[in-house]
Amino acid sequence: LEEYALTIAKKMKYINVGTIEFLVDENEGIYFLEMNTRLQVEHGVTEGITGIDLVEWQFRITFGEILPIRPHHVE
Repeated sequence: LEEYALTIAKKMKYINVGTIEFLVDENEGIYFLEMNTRLQVEHGVTEGITGIDLVEWQFRITFGEILPIRPHHVE
C-alpha cells in the first residue's frame, strides 16, 4: 500500500502532509478510495505512534524546508 500511495502522490506532484486511503477485500484486492490533501482528525494517532508532529511538518514543507527523514523511514 505504501508503494501505491507514494506512486499516486508522485504522479500528482503532491509534496505535503495528507492521506491516501484504500479498501482491501478478503482476496487481498486493493482499491483506491480517496486522497485527502489535509490532515485527518485521526492525525493525533499517527503522531502518537510515530512521535512526529505532523502540523509542524506541514509548516516546514510550506516554508521549503527539507524534512529530517523520508516517508519510508517512518515506522
